[in-house]
Amino acid sequence: MHVHPDAFRRIVTITLGSDPLGVNDAAAIVGITYLALGADDREDPDEVAALDEIAQQVCTLANTAVAAPGVRATDDFERLERIRELGGQLSGKGPRELAYALGYAVTISDMDIAPAESELLADVAVAFGIPDDRAAELAAIVAEAVTPPA
Repeated sequence: MHVHPDAFRRIVTITLGSDPLGVNDAAAIVGITYLALGADDREDPDEVAALDEIAQQVCTLANTAVAAPGVRATDDFERLERIRELGGQLSGKGPRELAYALGYAVTISDMDIAPAESELLADVAVAFGIPDDRAAELAAIVAEAVTPPA
């Protein structure tokens, strides 16, 4: 599954509106997607491809070069620390929601959400102050945007 530019723009519009995305926001968002990639301790080729597309699109949106943030976590405690650290770099509600949505996009790109990925998403939602109903709404929007039509 790919996050096509039209789907990406729709997700951005729903989360950011017309607000610009700063370089620090972009770096933190890409960091969250890297955490999503490694949440289940396996790098699925579909997830890697989705992450690469997302990183490119986020960095293009922020008018910055794509740089791998090297964000990894070896256990749940370290993962939560990284989530909080990255969340502290985000400038507001829109970038936090975009980070959640794009992290979700990475986790569903292999068409299977592992329990560890669900835990990561729940941790991101709590750390970023995203209520359960909004997290579910964002997940539905992402799923609709990146799922190929039947």
